[in-house]
Amino acid sequence: MKLEKLGRDLQFSPEEIERIRPRWTDDAALETVPEFLTPEFFRRYRDGLGLPDAELDELDRLTIKVHAAAMRSPALCAYCNWLFCTSYLERGIFYAGNLPEPAALLGEAAGMPALLISLGAVPLVERRYAELGIPAHYAAGPLGWIGGTVRIYQSGHEGRLGQCLSQTFWLRHSVDGELFRIGRFEFQLHHPPCWALPLYREISTGRTVLFADPEWWIDAEEFIARPGTPGAVKMEFSDVGGRLRGHVVDPASGRVRREVIELDAARFLPAVAAHDLVVDVHIPGGGNMTLERAEASFREAVEFFRRYFRREVRAFVCNSWILNPDWQTELPDSNLAKFQRELYLYPGGVDPACGIFFIFGRMDDDRSRCPADNSVRRAFHRVWDAGRELRPGGMVILGADLDRFGSGTYRNFPVAGTGCGA
Repeated sequence: MKLEKLGRDLQFSPEEIERIRPRWTDDAALETVPEFLTPEFFRRYRDGLGLPDAELDELDRLTIKVHAAAMRSPALCAYCNWLFCTSYLERGIFYAGNLPEPAALLGEAAGMPALLISLGAVPLVERRYAELGIPAHYAAGPLGWIGGTVRIYQSGHEGRLGQCLSQTFWLRHSVDGELFRIGRFEFQLHHPPCWALPLYREISTGRTVLFADPEWWIDAEEFIARPGTPGAVKMEFSDVGGRLRGHVVDPASGRVRREVIELDAARFLPAVAAHDLVVDVHIPGGGNMTLERAEASFREAVEFFRRYFRREVRAFVCNSWILNPDWQTELPDSNLAKFQRELYLYPGGVDPACGIFFIFGRMDDDRSRCPADNSVRRAFHRVWDAGRELRPGGMVILGADLDRFGSGTYRNFPVAGTGCGA
């Protein structure tokens, strides 16, 4: 189908058509109704989404509506097939976040094609996991993630059900056999070196010391600064002449001490080497992120990679809005804050929109359209009201430290001046 005809049939604007054009494929085979748009396909997987029965029934109704529209509209079929193929079958990650929903054709069901396209990836995940010798029940992991995306879509679309097109790309990592839902968390493999911050372990005490990346600039609040921030200090690190010299990250706050310290290198060993297995942690929506569930997820992941990849997990790392250190003061009794207190935190960069999409379902920071109707949303507003920017945080936890998870593992060795053993 010619792109111009698709645009007319789906009532896309000229600007929307131009956003599609760079990757568009004019192929008549795309005009057939794909299996993933059928009610039967949805019913095969619906129970794995973890949503209430009433919502599943509503999703079923909307799927029937989408399927009926697809039977009448070759353009809708072509658009959905193209998105599916480009997202999951062609090389590379395809981000569809700037592409339009077929709202004129589907109305209340405009967010359903993205959700059904994501469901369409599940058989591909099943096939890939089988090739890797991974048990079939792990291939159901993406379903829970898809269920979480429904909540995000509801937040930004007045309670309607569906999924944002910006999220369909994520399942490509599972299709490629590099992302796995294991308990509460998802775990992603990367090509080494996966993580390059200078992390050391004191031989005698087991204390862990993380130095700042020498590429970082740190502002007056001891977080990563925007380029050109007045008063920002360039970090430094060296391992020369038997001395470790640089700026140390405080594990409790994720802040970087602006003073330079020196440690006796003979007393420390690198905690992570270049080709050690460092696994990236992603935290899907769904709530109930208790310390017990977090620990169980980490422990199962260690066994998972040991059994199916024959690798030992040296460390888990993460960069997320959930690790914003402000949550320790704004939500001190929350699972978010309790989780942070078990990790070695470090600054995650600068992102004033950090977390807004996941909490409010929006890509902008228009506060007037961000309700304050639960504790997490109110915490966002308190940060804004205080004139602070939202910021992501980073974390690392060594596989060897899981036996101490739940005891404030990295609070046992606070960093203060040269108190790390100069």
